[in-house]
Parts: sequence; structure tokens; C-alpha cells
Amino acid sequence: MEQLTPEMMGAGEMTIMTDPPLHAAMRRAFNRLFLPRPVGRYQSPGEALVHEILEDALARGECDFVVDIAARLPMAFICEIMGVPAQGLAGHVQMGEHGDRL
Repeated sequence: MEQLTPEMMGAGEMTIMTDPPLHAAMRRAFNRLFLPRPVGRYQSPGEALVHEILEDALARGECDFVVDIAARLPMAFICEIMGVPAQGLAGHVQMGEHGDRL
């Protein structure tokens, strides 16, 4: 995979990478999505994903928790709720790993 640049990852366009007042406006736009009822819709798919990831690790008989579970789960969950196929998950994990360096 080619080296990811800040521009390729949307630097300055992600909420976490913005400053006030834009940051506050972006948060307001998404706050309602994180209320209990909307978040509750993801409980069942989230639990199924956790079981799938743990079953994969158990089937192998060993795992590197950070690589196989901790790095995979958040991005797999985001793909799931956005309806994005998790086929290219390794690329999504790489972007997540480098997001703090932008």
C-alpha cells in the first residue's frame, strides 16, 4: 500500500482535527446520533461482530490481542454501521493507526 499522506486521509476535514468554532459546529451536527436510543441500534450488530472476531482468534488457537482484536474491532464496527464492506479492513486499520500523526 502506498504511503498515506495527511491530504489522503482528509486532514483538516475530520472533526478531531479541527479547531473552534468549526469543531463545535461539527460536533453539534453529530451529537444526536450518540444519544441512548440511536446508539442502542448498534448493540446487536456490535455484539455479533465481537463474537465473530473472538471466534476467529479462538479458531486459530492464538492471537496477538492488539493486532487481531484491539486494532480490528473499532474499524470493523465502523465499517459495519456505515455499510462499508470490511474486505479492505487492513487499509482502514492503517489509516486509523496513522491518524494521530497528521
